[in-house]
Amino acid sequence: MLQRHLWKNALNLSGVRNSRRFHVEALGLAQKPKEDAKKEKKLPTIGKKKEGTKSDAKAGSSKMKIPFLEKSKKHGAKQEDPETQPKCISIFRYNPECDDAPYMQDYEVDPKELRQNALMLDVLQHIKSEIDPTLTYRKSCREGICGSCSMNINGINRLACIYPVPRGDVKVYPLPHLYVVRDLVVDMDQFYEQYKAIEPYLMRECKEPAGKRQLKQSIRDRAKLDGYIECILCACCSTSCPAYWWHGNKPLEKSFYGPAALLQAYRWIIDSRDEKHCYRLSKLDGDAAYRCHTIMNCTNCCPKHLNPGKAIAEIKRMIGDYKQKDEPDIPNAPVYPSDPNEWEERKKYWEMTGGGKTQGKKESKPEGKKESKPEPKPEKKVEKKAEKKAEKKA
Repeated sequence: MLQRHLWKNALNLSGVRNSRRFHVEALGLAQKPKEDAKKEKKLPTIGKKKEGTKSDAKAGSSKMKIPFLEKSKKHGAKQEDPETQPKCISIFRYNPECDDAPYMQDYEVDPKELRQNALMLDVLQHIKSEIDPTLTYRKSCREGICGSCSMNINGINRLACIYPVPRGDVKVYPLPHLYVVRDLVVDMDQFYEQYKAIEPYLMRECKEPAGKRQLKQSIRDRAKLDGYIECILCACCSTSCPAYWWHGNKPLEKSFYGPAALLQAYRWIIDSRDEKHCYRLSKLDGDAAYRCHTIMNCTNCCPKHLNPGKAIAEIKRMIGDYKQKDEPDIPNAPVYPSDPNEWEERKKYWEMTGGGKTQGKKESKPEGKKESKPEPKPEKKVEKKAEKKAEKKA
């Protein structure tokens, strides 16, 4: 009986082992045989170890290979050594007071004299302070926010304050197709006139007094402005556009406004607080927007990585009624129900509802009329005493 009982237990154990082996093989979790493990390349180990030890035998089976780490090791970008030899910086020079024609002037700059990870603005500042103080250019924030130091570096419009010094020789020009004031400074009057023409501010149907209430906006409506409000008006996109080269200097009514101005126009058109989007689109229906041929130079050179070409395409869709403006989540209805042009009625309604009340100023009194102070009335006790004295004397 004992022998028969042991034999049954042995069968049960073998069945469990076989079933476990089946599941392991089906799931692909079975360990590879030792022959395959030997063929695999071993990972490098730190320090020297004696051959034939247990750690070497277990190295192939215990250590796992991580695919993305191996790729990063093989295909990872090598850090380039910093330049040590002097390099040539060719800069566009022109002074209308003393030069008959523009020319290129070469400067030799030693990279050792610059700070580590130097930017192009550092190179220009080094040339101006150490080599040639007559060099003229614009700069302000040094953080890529103001857009003052925009220029053409090696054929592409960039911001000098955030663009690292490229390897080899460098050529620096002013922004193309703009009148040169001096050296790298260009005339931006036409650019700002076009920006002014789009009326970059909120416009409401109901003319309410400014500063009386806050126009609210939902988080979803605010997120629609992302990618447009970051524009810093550096003019890199507009001056890289061939359509702007040929149609940007025309009179304002017939000129192409350029990618920068149209990007800002679309920002105000889709703003949920703005109510004059139809008026804005009517102003852009013509050469102001339709001179764009989607060459996309503007998007390729934008230092803030924006997409003016997409904004212009959306403006064209809205002009052609292929796209409608979304209704705002918070409507910001007018405060005054009556005619908004009648100030007296609006003021009465405002005072009646008590909305936005402020402490009124004291009314100013005319200078000619001065208030006369009332004379103090004589007291009755004083009068009685005077009468008594007069009776005694009599």
